[in-house]
Amino acid sequence: MTITVVIAAKDCEMWLEDTISSLLRQTHKDWDCIISINGSSDRTEDIARNLKDPRIRVINSSIPNKSLALN
Repeated sequence: MTITVVIAAKDCEMWLEDTISSLLRQTHKDWDCIISINGSSDRTEDIARNLKDPRIRVINSSIPNKSLALN
């Protein structure tokens, strides 16, 4: 069974790498992750887009403060 993890991310450059590291350490390997960037003014989007795991997708909300997880 595939588990989908949705992360709403806004101005969280300090925590995003730790969050993804935690996800990568899980024993359940059948997962995918959607990171919904939500109008960040820091490096959150850059960090997310530089992740190299094919199970992780990044979506940039074109409307500030309206992420995939909040709609």
